[in-house]
Amino acid sequence: MNTRVDWSGVRERVLAVEEAERRARGRGPLSYPLFEPILTAAEIAEAEAQFGVTLPDEYRTFLAEVGAGGPGPALHLSPLCRIDGTWGWLDGGYHWLLDASGPFVETEDWADQQRATLRAAGHEPATRDEDIDYLDDYREAFGDAGDEAWHLERARGAVPIATMAAG
Repeated sequence: MNTRVDWSGVRERVLAVEEAERRARGRGPLSYPLFEPILTAAEIAEAEAQFGVTLPDEYRTFLAEVGAGGPGPALHLSPLCRIDGTWGWLDGGYHWLLDASGPFVETEDWADQQRATLRAAGHEPATRDEDIDYLDDYREAFGDAGDEAWHLERARGAVPIATMAAG
C-alpha cells in the first residue's frame, strides 16, 4: 500500500510555531532561513540520476513541497544541495554524497566490517565502544583522514537526511 504524505501547510505551520516561540521569548527575527528552498522535479531527478537511486516518495515530496532542508538549525534536516555541480547533503560544512556502491553498512555485521578495515590498515582495534564504534581507532589508523574515513564507511548506502546535535 503506497500512501502519499500530505505536506500541505507544514512549512507554514512550522514557521508560525517558530515565530510564536521567538516572540514569547522576546527574541527578534531569525538571522537564518528556517527552511531551504524547495527543489524542482528536475532537480530531484538530477540528484537521483547522480546517485543511481530513486529516493523514497515521502522524502521526494518533502523536498518538492516543504524544502530541501530545515527546519534549522535546531532540528536540522540536512539540506540536499548542489555544490560545484554535485548533489549531496550539507552537514557541518561537509558535503556528504550518497555512496550507493553497496547496501547500508550499519547492520549487525557493522562492527566486524570496522575491525576488518582497521586490521587491513595495520591497526588492531581496541575494545568496541558502543557510542562511537571505533572512531578513535580510525583516527589512530588513518590520522587526519580518520574521521572522514569512518563517516564515509558508516554512511555507505544511507541517505543522510538528518543529524542530531547535542544541545
